[in-house]
Amino acid sequence: MKSLRHSITLLIFIFSTQGTSAQNRPVLGYTASFPIAGNHYAHIELHGANWNLDSLHFKMPKWMPGYYQLLNYANAVENVSAKDAKGKRVVLKKKNENTWSIGGINGKTFILSYDVKAERQFVAQSYVDSTRAYLVCASMFMYPDGFLNTPVSIKVISLKGWTRTATGLDAIPGKPNEFTAPDFDILYDCPILMGNL
Repeated sequence: MKSLRHSITLLIFIFSTQGTSAQNRPVLGYTASFPIAGNHYAHIELHGANWNLDSLHFKMPKWMPGYYQLLNYANAVENVSAKDAKGKRVVLKKKNENTWSIGGINGKTFILSYDVKAERQFVAQSYVDSTRAYLVCASMFMYPDGFLNTPVSIKVISLKGWTRTATGLDAIPGKPNEFTAPDFDILYDCPILMGNL
């Protein structure tokens, strides 16, 4: 009986600590919207929380899975800014052609925002207009350098009249146009097509 009580206590401890660690895991959630789709732009907001680091380097890939050519997606990135949950600007520096450093985020919620020009209709490039959006995720969503294994969520805000969405990402039940990926390798391997298809 003593042994059984000990086993039950151990199981309760394991499950309770697993729940706590899951709640404290670093969070990355992306929202893609198209306020000026007619001009071929997507607007991206990256919401981050629970990072026990003072700074992170976010990189825009130079590649996409299955396409063996240098693509330099950062060339299409504009208007990069960062703020905390209260709307106060946080430290943001461009380190090189495809890397931005965001600082002062330890234990804080932060939002990294930027626009992506998407005007070329090509399998390895994103394209946005008023009728549809073809999102090559590697060209849209920056990743935190050194943390490619971090799970991510994606929310895509469609325009009026966009009735269909196709992607290999896992859908979040009950939340239209919201998806998850266990890591960035999966995210970058799953384009998103949506619109009046």
